[in-house]
Amino acid sequence: MIEGGMNSAAFAVTHPRGRFVAKAVSSRMREQFVLGLETAARLEAGGIPSAPRINDVMGRRAE
Repeated sequence: MIEGGMNSAAFAVTHPRGRFVAKAVSSRMREQFVLGLETAARLEAGGIPSAPRINDVMGRRAE
């Protein structure tokens, strides 16, 4: 587990495709979490590196 996750529990994941951070968030913090993911995607689209979200192994995204 990674210390200091805002509104979530964060876990370091090492995979052949790279290193990732997996996050788990309670249902009461879901809306704020998704807004943060959307903000990261906008920053990345604007050229600011922000490590945007990726799909899980089932092809699902946080919604």
